[in-house]
Amino acid sequence: MDKIMKCTQDLVKAIQEDKEYINFLKIKEEINDCPELKKQINDFRKRNYELQNSGDSFEMFAEIERLERDYQEMRSNPISIEYLRAELAVCRMLQRINLSLISVVDLEIEEFADDISL
Repeated sequence: MDKIMKCTQDLVKAIQEDKEYINFLKIKEEINDCPELKKQINDFRKRNYELQNSGDSFEMFAEIERLERDYQEMRSNPISIEYLRAELAVCRMLQRINLSLISVVDLEIEEFADDISL
């Protein structure tokens, strides 16, 4: 377990030193200096998350259009665009890390994997 913890600490350090993560932190500071914009971005992120996890595919396209329309102005702001892109890059990096770990650990969940909400 000591080796795993050492590797985990090394991974955390590598993430913290990664250019995408550093860029994300820099842009996040800019957003923090604009409280109203930060609130709009967080509201957008929350609604987007809820929409993606609602499971109601029948109304999804209409809801996506409504979300895009409601936040069109915020999403045209260069700082917002940069923040959301940077956040997405960090999330994708973390997803790749998770997929790499999961792919080598056989938990034998294939029989009920569709029933698990990941």
